[in-house]
Amino acid sequence: MPPVPLDEGYPGRRRLGPFWIEDGPRLQIAGLVILLVFAVLFAIAMVFRPT
Repeated sequence: MPPVPLDEGYPGRRRLGPFWIEDGPRLQIAGLVILLVFAVLFAIAMVFRPT
């Protein structure tokens, strides 16, 4: 049985290093929302930090 190359996967997926990344606008938007939530929480923490 011939070995399967690691870079071949399901359609709609791509490989980034050792990780498989799902392509699609919904997942990209979800990642952006999560990033924005953490950025807003960090900004709030910096504003209300004790002096």
